[in-house]
Amino acid sequence: MTRRLKQRELFFLLLLILCCGFSVHAGELKLKVSGGLSYLQLGSINRNLQDWILFHRAFAEAEPDWTLLEENVSTFHSAFDFSAEFLTYFSSRLAVGAGAGFLYGELNEEKTQVINEQIGKSVYLNIRPNKASGLLLTGSAYYFQPIGRKIQIYLCGGGGLIWAKFVSRESSKKLEDLRFRNYVTQKASAKSPVFFGSLGTAFRIDTAIEFVIEGSIRKAVAKDFFGTNDDGDSGTLYYYEQYLPAYDIWQSNTRILTDLPSGQNYRNIEEAEIDFSGFSVKAGLLIKF
Repeated sequence: MTRRLKQRELFFLLLLILCCGFSVHAGELKLKVSGGLSYLQLGSINRNLQDWILFHRAFAEAEPDWTLLEENVSTFHSAFDFSAEFLTYFSSRLAVGAGAGFLYGELNEEKTQVINEQIGKSVYLNIRPNKASGLLLTGSAYYFQPIGRKIQIYLCGGGGLIWAKFVSRESSKKLEDLRFRNYVTQKASAKSPVFFGSLGTAFRIDTAIEFVIEGSIRKAVAKDFFGTNDDGDSGTLYYYEQYLPAYDIWQSNTRILTDLPSGQNYRNIEEAEIDFSGFSVKAGLLIKF
């Protein structure tokens, strides 16, 4: 017990020296605003897209009067990342922050196209756009290290909550038609923890403004999604794989369901997880008040 107390006292003593041993900035307040691009994992969404392509290939091979003309489906990883954070300084090197951020990614219609033809009749355009977004509320701790009169690098780590939203649509139309027919439309949301770490550089422009460049990694797996589908039904967002005997393939899907699918043609049925983990590169300003 005595040894634990001594270790704890030593820790607080070192912390006190660290906070007070530099030029004092205690109570100083700054606003950091930044924006840039982010890479998201989104594993289950990309798996669904790849299996959707495989379905159209298998369909074209199995049906003698159909042919696959074109497939133009990208993987879904890119998103915009914006954040704003208030920093309160304990010293010139230590600060804590509280802020909010927003992630938004979209794979639009032009990037999810499969065109097939019923030979001698009509050409069809099939699309499967997706949107993934998240509102983040975070707390963080900073350590700054000067490397020159006007430049300093910093480390940052923290966590918080992400309010995630997932929207998907699967539609088809004849190529000459103006409007799509919606086969599946669904919207679901969830709340999950998020953890992150960052490394950045701050360049002082004048006494009140610094330009920052920052790279960060993020761990955020959104779970317990709940939402509504195109039939107006509410339910949990599930991930599952379905066997299609006519084409001898297993196709994965992420769907809002009121009841779990059952039978030998279904496997790996579980509540869907959408992985917002990844990394971001952002630039912005650190503004002193």
